Amino acid sequence: MAVHQVLGYTESQIKVTIEDIEDDTERESALTTFNRAQTFRRDNSLLQSLKESFNITDEQLDDLFRYAETLEV
Repeated sequence: MAVHQVLGYTESQIKVTIEDIEDDTERESALTTFNRAQTFRRDNSLLQSLKESFNITDEQLDDLFRYAETLEV
């Protein structure tokens, strides 16, 4: 997972953060997005929320996207 490679966060840490979302509908939507999305836009609301929760800087997020561009699927 690119987030772990670049920022050091595990998938489990991210899922725990998502599971802590109080609103049931928002939490389910976030889990679905996290588990099923094939791509993420930089302005994605879940991504922005996680950025805030993990205190990720704009530079770190840029690094994550640059790293993701190098991956082949």
